[in-house]
Amino acid sequence: MRVIILFVVGIFLSMTSWSQHSIDWKELLDNGTTAKLDLFLDSIDLGERGRTLDYYNRTLTPSFNERIIYIEDTYGYDSMRSSWYFDTYQISIIQSEDSIVFAKVDTLSSIFESEVIEGIPVFQFESNRLMKKVNKEFKQTYQVALNRDELFNTSIQFGLKCGRYSLPIPTGEYAKISDYVEKKQINKLRNYLTSTCLEKQLFGIQGFYDLKTDENYTIRQTDQALIDFILSKSGVAIYCSGCGIVRMELVKFKEKFGF
Repeated sequence: MRVIILFVVGIFLSMTSWSQHSIDWKELLDNGTTAKLDLFLDSIDLGERGRTLDYYNRTLTPSFNERIIYIEDTYGYDSMRSSWYFDTYQISIIQSEDSIVFAKVDTLSSIFESEVIEGIPVFQFESNRLMKKVNKEFKQTYQVALNRDELFNTSIQFGLKCGRYSLPIPTGEYAKISDYVEKKQINKLRNYLTSTCLEKQLFGIQGFYDLKTDENYTIRQTDQALIDFILSKSGVAIYCSGCGIVRMELVKFKEKFGF
């Protein structure tokens, strides 16, 4: 009987430990400001729990930022396996200076009791009132509608050559851009320039930059104004250096492209 009681107590303590370690995303994100989230991220940086795997915070429109955070939250210790359990999350946010407009948390992977779970959304919040402002401001800036499917996209890296082969070859996106430049397909270049994805915008700028060598082409004033705005953005882009993926401050692109 004593063994059974101890076993039940052990299960209860384990469940208590689990609840203490689970993250209250609603408390962190469904409150109108980023204050609690920022304190939580600071606690991770101080080593209190888990670690930040990757982080992006860059201009989306003049008043709103796109923020993408990858964290690994460590909880519970398995003494039999001498290992910790952990969850890996992607946190996707649109925010003004201090207000959350949209937030979504996806579990990229979870390991608990030897079970691996992938791709489970665990939280989503959206202010319809503020999201209307984001859409309106994006349309005013780019003259096209914001494409929500292109938000929080970290699968595209800006880069011109891939060095994984014996002879570097153009990346897939740059091959498209070069073809548009050669055929003077300006509207297709403009589609990149007005994309919701920052890295695609940079490919669009590269296309117009390559056109500079054509004496028969003069860039339109509206296109130049958009290029100037993109190059004035803050934050970092995902950059392929030829043989590795790195983060590059947007100010570096302003130095790279001399219009």
